[in-house]
Parts: sequence; C-alpha cells; structure tokens
Amino acid sequence: MKQTDRDKDWPFVTGIGAKMIEAGDARGWLYLFDSELIRRLASRFPLPETIVRQRPVLSLISANRDLFFDALLAEREFWQELNRERLSVYSAARRPFVRELRKLRPSGAMDVMADHRLRVACARDHLPQRPIRDFGVERIIEDARKNVARRYHPELLQWLPNVRPAFGELSN
Repeated sequence: MKQTDRDKDWPFVTGIGAKMIEAGDARGWLYLFDSELIRRLASRFPLPETIVRQRPVLSLISANRDLFFDALLAEREFWQELNRERLSVYSAARRPFVRELRKLRPSGAMDVMADHRLRVACARDHLPQRPIRDFGVERIIEDARKNVARRYHPELLQWLPNVRPAFGELSN
C-alpha cells in the first residue's frame, strides 16, 4: 500500500512505473504520478480498462489538464493519508505494551536473554495480533478520505482508487 510520504520520492515511484510500462507491464500505470508523463505514455502505450477500473483518475487523461493534475494530487495525498492513518493505528496499539514494559523492566542492566523473554511475554499480553483489522480497514479509509476532502475539492474524491485490495486479508 505505502507509496511514500516524502515528496522527493514520488518521482522515483513514477520512474519505476514508466519503466514497467515501457517493458510491457501494464501495472506500471498504477505508479505514475506525473500528469504530463502519463499523457505522453498514454499516446504510446495501451492503457487497459482493467487498470482504469483500479485507478479511476486515469480516465481523466484526456480531460481538462487542471482537473487531471488536481485529481492526481488528491490521489497522492490520499495514499499519504492512508499511510499516516495506518501508522497511527500501530502507534496506538503499541502504547500499552511500551507502558507495561517500562513498569516491568528492572532499573539495572538485564542480560540479553532475560530482556528478550520479558519483551516477548509483555508483547504476548499487551500487543494486539491484528491492530488494523481490529481498528477497521473501512474506518482507516474513511478517515483518509475525510482528511483529503478538507484540502481538496470534494468532487476530486470520486477519482480516488479503491484501496481495499492494498490491505489484503485485513479487508475481510
């Protein structure tokens, strides 16, 4: 699921997508975030309908340039928001573990094996096995959509991808 949170990394994601398309792998369309490059590649390579269904923003390639550009930005922000939401679930899930571990650890040094046993026992008792599933994939997606809607015109949300498959079995 994670694309990247760093602005400087998105051109690399896009570059990999372009190389995939040029090598005949249509999945590369899923990783392009430069509107002009997408338009150029669309004039040279087929864009399968199955890919457009996965990534609706690609249906805007021949639309108004500004709309396509803005929809791509909103989609990129959506991926970043999803990642932030996902990480916040993991962060919240580990807090009881960290709190309890601090209580249980002796003030002096522990040998490595004793420290390991303590951490494993504490993790068994205080870390959820499936924090994303427990929190709810739909809730994560909805929170990310709401965050994007605060910064972008709500009309742009209609071109966001269905990201449930990115959560794999956690979506079930």
